[in-house]
Amino acid sequence: MIFKNVENLIERNQAVDLAKAVFKPNMEEQFPLLFGESNWNHMFIAIEEGIVVSMVNYYPSKILIHGAQIHVASVGAVCTHPGFRNRKLASSLLKLAENQMQVEGVQIMIISGSGGIYSNIGASLAGNVYEYMLDSSNFIDTDDFELKTNTTECFDCLKSIYELEKVRFLRSDYEFKKMLKGQTYPDSFATYPIYMIKGKKQAEAYVIGVLPIEGDEFGLKEFGGNRKAIIACFNKMIKKHQRLKIHFAADINDPIIPLLHDFYPKKIHQHASFKIINFISLMQSLKPYFTQRAPDTSIEFNSNENEVIFKAGREIYVVSNPQLLSQLVLGFDQEVNFNLDGVPTIKSFIEAVFPIPFVWTHNLNYQ
Repeated sequence: MIFKNVENLIERNQAVDLAKAVFKPNMEEQFPLLFGESNWNHMFIAIEEGIVVSMVNYYPSKILIHGAQIHVASVGAVCTHPGFRNRKLASSLLKLAENQMQVEGVQIMIISGSGGIYSNIGASLAGNVYEYMLDSSNFIDTDDFELKTNTTECFDCLKSIYELEKVRFLRSDYEFKKMLKGQTYPDSFATYPIYMIKGKKQAEAYVIGVLPIEGDEFGLKEFGGNRKAIIACFNKMIKKHQRLKIHFAADINDPIIPLLHDFYPKKIHQHASFKIINFISLMQSLKPYFTQRAPDTSIEFNSNENEVIFKAGREIYVVSNPQLLSQLVLGFDQEVNFNLDGVPTIKSFIEAVFPIPFVWTHNLNYQ
């Protein structure tokens, strides 16, 4: 068995064919960046007698969090041919991928899956998210905003709205166009309409929808811009598609949350697993955000192979469980006892800055 990166088109095509066989036939269309030639060095494959039988892939990105930039890698399309399962091939490839992430300075691994091989490397479900299922009767029609079907000519306007978001993936024009096309490529179970929301003078928001083939819901995959305008068009979206409910999720810090204070969301995680693979680097990158939330607190960060350490004067707080660390930094949908008694300065800092605001990872960047 050979474990390596994709190096040529034959290997790449075999890898994509494996993903199509394991997942769905439109993988190549929906994930053009993950499987693109510029990402071959992030496609790890196991080859037996010249055939790709297992693979692990990731796509590196940066996320902006209120002026701070962090480096993440989205892991996806992890699969093994049925005849080669239970041989830990994907586990071996995942380790190779993680080693390369560390060399590249990736700070957080984001995985579109949970349990199994991901738990074995210390990844955990995490996230600080509200999920809404809102009935059409909750909203009143308004003429203040117009819902317009997006066209390719609207890309510059859509991207300019996106780039005003204080918490977002950083995307080049090339990446944004590829993701917009790929992540709205239709599935057998849903389509993904794109809308601009216009006010009296100009476009103020956009929505990437999720329209299931069956059911009474209209979902929001991604949205940006004026949250009041988005809410004002909920009924327009529902009526356009003859649905009864709006379904979406957003980080608890998203500006749409206080506008929906009359509703009772469900607290959820990101439906993705996370592993912090470079704690000190992550904390250093988050300093611009920390200074906004806890400007008068001086905390030192350290780590070794098995634990991370917060230090403030004589106070020391140690986290030796990588799953617990992800849930501390990113939040969780259940109460977790972090045992912060006896370290009041560190406790005050942690409660001020964590969980960090984060992007809903099932947006256009989903891998």
